[in-house]
Amino acid sequence: MTGQTFLLSSQPIWVQPIAMALTIDQRGNIPMNKFDPYQILGIEPAASEAEIKKAYKRRAKETHTDATGGNDPSLFVAVCRAYTLLMNPDARKLYDETGDIIDDPDRDRRELIKTIQFVFDRVLDQAIETGQSFREIDFVALMKGAASTTVAQCDKEIMRIEQQLRDLRDLSARIRRNDGTENIFAEHLSRKVTTKESELGEHRTTRRVSEMMITELESYSNEVELMRAVNLFVSGAAMSNSATWGITSWT
Repeated sequence: MTGQTFLLSSQPIWVQPIAMALTIDQRGNIPMNKFDPYQILGIEPAASEAEIKKAYKRRAKETHTDATGGNDPSLFVAVCRAYTLLMNPDARKLYDETGDIIDDPDRDRRELIKTIQFVFDRVLDQAIETGQSFREIDFVALMKGAASTTVAQCDKEIMRIEQQLRDLRDLSARIRRNDGTENIFAEHLSRKVTTKESELGEHRTTRRVSEMMITELESYSNEVELMRAVNLFVSGAAMSNSATWGITSWT
C-alpha cells in the first residue's frame, strides 16, 4: 500500500464508516489495534452469517478501485480481510472474546483465491477441449455450480463423520476397564477419534471456503470483474506489511 490520509469530507458517504474504522500510517499499514471487522463491514457484532455476506457484497463493490476511482486498494483489502475473519467461526469467536486476531488471518482468503483459480482453470480447460467459444460460456455460473456441489458433498461427509465420532466415543466409553489399568483398545479408539476430528475439520474448512466462493461469485457480474477483484486483493495484500498482520493481540 502507499501511505494515504483519509479525508472524510472528500469521500463518498459509503467510504466514511470504513475510513473511520481504519488508521493508515505513513507506510500505508493498518495497525491491528485499529482493525474492527464489524465496523469495516458496517454491521453489528451480533450479525448473522447472511448479514455478513450481504454486507461484504456491498462493501466489496463500494471499495473496489474501479468504484473509488483510485489506485490504493487498502480499503478493498480491509473489507476482504474483515469478511474472511468473520466467516471463520474460530477466528470470529477469538476476536469477539479477546480482540485477538488469529496468527494467519489471510489463510482462508488464500485458500479461496487458490480455489477460484483452480475451478476457473478447470472450466477453461473444458471449454478448450470441447471447442466452445469463451463468449458463450458463463464462467461465473459454472464456477458457482461447482462450489455449490462441493458444499453439498461436504455436508454429507460432515454428517457421516459426526456420526462416526459419536459411535467411536460411545464405544470407547463402554469398553473402559473398571480397574483403571491401561486399556489398549481405548487408546486405539482415541487415536481414531483424533484422526476423524482432523478429517471433520478439513471438510468444514472446505465447506466454509466454498461458501465464501459462492458469495464472491455473486458479488461480480462476470469473470472479468471477478479476476480483477482477485488480482486487486493479491496485489494489495502483498503491499501490506506482513508484520502488521502478524500481531495477534491488542495493545
